[in-house]
Amino acid sequence: MDKITCLWVQNELDDISIKCIESWLRLGYKVDIYTYSEYFINPWDNSNYNENVEIKNANDILEIDSKLKYEFLADLFRFKMFALNKSDACKERIIWADTDQILIRKIRPITNFVSSQYTLQKGAFKHTILKRIPNIGVMCFDGNEKVDWNKIITKGSKTLHYSNQSGFLKYYEKEMLKYPELIAEPERYCPVHWAWAKDIFTKGNIDSSIQKYGLHQKDYYDIVADDDIIGVHVWRQLYKKGKWKIKSGSIYSKLINS
Repeated sequence: MDKITCLWVQNELDDISIKCIESWLRLGYKVDIYTYSEYFINPWDNSNYNENVEIKNANDILEIDSKLKYEFLADLFRFKMFALNKSDACKERIIWADTDQILIRKIRPITNFVSSQYTLQKGAFKHTILKRIPNIGVMCFDGNEKVDWNKIITKGSKTLHYSNQSGFLKYYEKEMLKYPELIAEPERYCPVHWAWAKDIFTKGNIDSSIQKYGLHQKDYYDIVADDDIIGVHVWRQLYKKGKWKIKSGSIYSKLINS
């Protein structure tokens, strides 16, 4: 049985994380949840999914540093995990997913890839060269990849000074762009661009005729019908920042109940 790995720093998973992880479990995955909390609450202790969820000590991968913000800690953790796997004599295929990633299909049995997202094509922050950039929502590596994770950790951390997550991720993006063959198409795991994030929680569909930042967006029915689309990133940070209310019949509601 394939396994998906994730990290949760606090004591208790939020509802979005629970629903996203349950989408993985429904597809037959085992799930390793790494945590730094000694008081982590496992929502599946007394459920049918209990035997497929394992809670692990995150300090076994990366010892906690109180100077680090949660966001940077999560980034650094996954890179360290891949670095350790690459140096291990007994390498394994590791699938990483963020806990705001809903899966609607099983991840294909390929390895060595990262998810990506479309760049803005209009507006003040438009990207004139790249149409897509790698992100870290879904990652899969078997330890034989070309990527130098230790270099990303060392040099990326120097740009960060433990305060600005964006500098660290910019360095990661720069390194990953050296290996375009490892970057999955944006629609595979991010078929809804962040410009339409509010629609995920508040609308039952997306008006595909409306363009934002020079981008077009598939509607809900095209997304669930497309066999090349594996999952939907639901942009939890934007959801929290916007303080949106999840509406009955919304795209999110339909995805988690499908």
